[in-house]
Amino acid sequence: MSLARFYLRRARSQEAEKQFVAAIGWSDNPADKAMNTAEMIIQLNPNDREQGIIAKGLLEEALRLRPGWSKAEMMLQALEQALNSTRTGKPVLQQPERR
Repeated sequence: MSLARFYLRRARSQEAEKQFVAAIGWSDNPADKAMNTAEMIIQLNPNDREQGIIAKGLLEEALRLRPGWSKAEMMLQALEQALNSTRTGKPVLQQPERR
């Protein structure tokens, strides 16, 4: 996942997607797979509301599998705000800032 994020920061989305897919495939944990797939969708499709709705469902699944997961909760909250702001014409999906 880190290498995928690295490629995204350098505007190399094809390489990033390959790394996201590889990282998702390496995990045996369904909650991790759902969370990482949601992150991939958000990162690769930041202006696509339909993809954002899919990512939202994946984050909700991750939270069903791992209740209280703070990273998933923060991503879901940020995504819901972004999805709601698309109705007003503001920018859409963005990854929450890391602290």
